[in-house]
Amino acid sequence: MGANENSQIDQIFFDYELPDGWSSKNLREVVSNKKGKLPRQLDENPWSGSIPHIDIDAFERGNVKRHSDRESAVIVQKGDLIVVWDGARCGLVGKAPFEGSLGSTLMTLKPLQINSNYLFFILRIYFKIINSNPRGIGIPHVEPDIFWNLEIPLPPLAEQQRIVVCIETLLSHINASRERLRRVPLIMKRFRQGVLAAACSGILTEEWREEQKNLESAAALYNRIHSIRLKKYEYTATEAKRLKKRLPPKPSYLENTEPDSDATTEIPNEWIWKKVVNLGPFGEDTVKTGPFGAILKSKEFVLSGVPIIAIGNVQWGKFDLNSARVDHVTEEKALELENYRVRTGDVLFTRSGTIGRSLVVPDFADHWLMSYHLLRVRADPNLIIPQYLYFVFSGCESSKEYTSDATIGSTRPGINTTILENVPIPLPPLHEQHEIVRRVNALFERADQIEQQVVGATKRTEALTHAVLRKAFSGELVR
Repeated sequence: MGANENSQIDQIFFDYELPDGWSSKNLREVVSNKKGKLPRQLDENPWSGSIPHIDIDAFERGNVKRHSDRESAVIVQKGDLIVVWDGARCGLVGKAPFEGSLGSTLMTLKPLQINSNYLFFILRIYFKIINSNPRGIGIPHVEPDIFWNLEIPLPPLAEQQRIVVCIETLLSHINASRERLRRVPLIMKRFRQGVLAAACSGILTEEWREEQKNLESAAALYNRIHSIRLKKYEYTATEAKRLKKRLPPKPSYLENTEPDSDATTEIPNEWIWKKVVNLGPFGEDTVKTGPFGAILKSKEFVLSGVPIIAIGNVQWGKFDLNSARVDHVTEEKALELENYRVRTGDVLFTRSGTIGRSLVVPDFADHWLMSYHLLRVRADPNLIIPQYLYFVFSGCESSKEYTSDATIGSTRPGINTTILENVPIPLPPLHEQHEIVRRVNALFERADQIEQQVVGATKRTEALTHAVLRKAFSGELVR
């Protein structure tokens, strides 16, 4: 054992003097041990006289996958001390969850004139030292020179028992706090879902709406935009006729300005339901999918160039460049695929896999290309704010139910452009959309702050656990 390992171990206990009446011994002096082994009979199904086989999974989680015979096994009883001897978790100490045969990567420790629970808590402190100084290159193993020479502070047996009771009492409070902290992320997830549901139903801005005067309704807004679109189309048609060009097809949203009514969620009187297809800017496809997978060949990918947004890059409201590789094509190829570029403010929607993950395209991804597994929604910002549209995709039950019910395919379920075009969207007045976005972002920011505080508090509980154990084994906890 090198000097570095010795100094790391010494720092745990030997920066103070042991209390009167205490002594210290090496671990090898206070335990006997027996390594587990592979029994002759091992099967997934139990039989008469068989016992559960305790491997790493059974030891850590209680998941019994195999059973063994008694005769050829190393038997441990419920509560016996076990240490992981081989593998990534080497040095981890715990107690046998039940009577069983001990696996070959584990070792059982039998305390000799030392309280079993007292020894268990001491070895918990040593885990990081043992685990970070293994033997072996491929599969790590406990380094025997370190493990068996661990110094164990030894008070009288009666005091050991009092220390254990005190530790268990304090750790029960710490663990209760840790459990409450562990539940916070789920609470925050439900909180965000509740905020989005309130935002998309009008509840979030109910009081704000009552205070507004002369607020342009969503119906009036849509009709105003419709008039602008109609004039643009009439001008385009006149120019086409003058230049003797082919008359462009008339967009479907110019044929019908009536509110859509195929959604079940109640919305305020000032709001209307409109399908996604009706929310796009004049002269552009509201919904479009990428070409890749069918059109682009693998040889056309390059190491650098115009990035292609993959389905893995689109997470819930976040652009993730770490979870999926970003491929590129040349500028020349990108020019051929100009219609498949995205712009800042477009909303991307995953069409397969986990259907419905969406985000608003950030500034840095402006004019990137999208993959075949994504759908791009380009909305008219004079009619609907992209951030609000993302909130609807994430939190409006009527919209999500429509997408779920319309999913096609069995081997790889997904949706197409037609399905997304017909998703119903609760459309508020434009000023109210801005207020909704402001309120949701403020509430989400507060939720983020709470989660950061929870991370810090969780780290402090870990430090507190270590502090309790250090004081216990220096004689400061029980006097």
